[in-house]
Amino acid sequence: MSSTFFDWCLTSGRSIPKPSVHDEDTNQDAYASWVDEAGRGVIVACDGAGSLKRSREGARLVADTIVDEARIYLEDFPTSGDAAEDAQELMRVLTRVLTMVLNTVRAADDYKQMGCTVAVTIFCEQAFACATLGDAFVIVGDYQGSSPMYLSYVEEWDAPYITTFTSTANPRILLSCGTGATWALVASDGFKNSIVHPATEEVEEKLEESPFLGEPPLYLVLLSPTVDSFVAQLESQHYLDDDTTFVTAGCLNKPSDIYLKMVESAVEMKPVYDDGGFVASLQVC
Repeated sequence: MSSTFFDWCLTSGRSIPKPSVHDEDTNQDAYASWVDEAGRGVIVACDGAGSLKRSREGARLVADTIVDEARIYLEDFPTSGDAAEDAQELMRVLTRVLTMVLNTVRAADDYKQMGCTVAVTIFCEQAFACATLGDAFVIVGDYQGSSPMYLSYVEEWDAPYITTFTSTANPRILLSCGTGATWALVASDGFKNSIVHPATEEVEEKLEESPFLGEPPLYLVLLSPTVDSFVAQLESQHYLDDDTTFVTAGCLNKPSDIYLKMVESAVEMKPVYDDGGFVASLQVC
């Protein structure tokens, strides 16, 4: 254990039905999380594809599998004393977890109808690693006012609804890792309208920093008991035009001298298949 103890005991997750059709059955998202007393945890949000008949089932399967597999690694994670090295090892752990997830989906009956996107963050003390598959997104930051890190992917700037899924042959997978994060947000694309500037032909999509640097910053709102009313307000202002799922985590003990520092940023990975059609590994593109 390092001398700086990170108590990642705050987690929050909410999922609302698609605003245009207020029926719980329309929501094909899923989320899951796990934290322990040793500063280790995982948060994940999955967005099921509306065009696939079993995507709700697939999103639940992926969210639960990620938490179950990540927990196995995290409970026995051997911290080295070097946060940057631990962050890189956590990114390797996340590639193994995602490989297992992709194969779990492919082992299911009718798996091509079970596709979903993924946003996940795992953390251990001062180190973290995160990944996105498809157009879900991750944001991590610190309590010191540093610019948050935003991780996501836009397949086509003029058709943002197009994305890849866990059931896609070559899904778009991005991974990052770093140190010093004191809060994290994972979310489906339905939340993007309120905090992300859309991509254009010339410019990639970009996080609007004002909600995170304002007073109070958005991560504190999301971690507070008022999160339900906040989501309702976004819906009433027509910011939410799709199923919206997010999970947040923040540490209770606020370090005064730790800042967000990226070790690896937006590394794109691709699956390598074996002869049986399963994913043997993820490799850098």
